[in-house]
Amino acid sequence: MPQRRAGDHRGNDRQETTSRSSSRCRSQLLPLRWKACGKQHLLGLAATYDNRAYHMHKAKDEAIAAERERDRLMQNKARVESANEPYARMRDLIDAERRYEAAMQQFQELAQDIAALHGR
Repeated sequence: MPQRRAGDHRGNDRQETTSRSSSRCRSQLLPLRWKACGKQHLLGLAATYDNRAYHMHKAKDEAIAAERERDRLMQNKARVESANEPYARMRDLIDAERRYEAAMQQFQELAQDIAALHGR
């Protein structure tokens, strides 16, 4: 049987998966690594936190803009339907709702990443 070298994982049957939550799993390990390995991980942990916070701020702005657009279209729909007329922009309203839901989902995922970085 050949000798194993450091970093050789041939005996590991576990396969890596690339899911959306993988960054959250890795970020949960960062505080543990820092406690176990020392100060050299602190800058990486801070950079990861700053990166997630920046993207969360951008996602918040996108969610607010999408919510305003959705609310504007819903108010327009209410005005049109109160006048007993058909609402012709239903496709726009549905698209605005989808954009709002997607923006809120992105914001929630980034918030969970930041919570995981803090070590809860």
